[in-house]
Amino acid sequence: MLEEAIHPVQDMLYFAEPLLHQLWYRLVDHIEQLKAFYVQGDDRENLRQLRTIMESGHDFLTNKEGIGLTLLEEVTKKYESILAELRLLGATSAELVSQFYQIRHQDQQKEDSSSDRVLVFNVSCCDT
Repeated sequence: MLEEAIHPVQDMLYFAEPLLHQLWYRLVDHIEQLKAFYVQGDDRENLRQLRTIMESGHDFLTNKEGIGLTLLEEVTKKYESILAELRLLGATSAELVSQFYQIRHQDQQKEDSSSDRVLVFNVSCCDT
């Protein structure tokens, strides 16, 4: 939908880059406000939709085929942080349990690959 609205003026958008950055900052600000509101109301479905909106907006605004804004590193980190938080807040119980075990499995794989272990064999020989 956003793509359809911007398509007719896409060639002239390089003049509007500062305005588009403001659009991004306002989008993030509104998402944070809505997130706080939805968390108080325990509204997981709206939190999931909010995450989808944020991902779509980011993908469109930073996509080379879309507008192609270059966001600062701290802005990108904030986006990733909010997205991760929305992913957790909007998750169902089954998704949370699955995510816990997936993270635990990844941690165990890291531990196994990065640590040296010693295996000791006690061998005894006897004549029979």
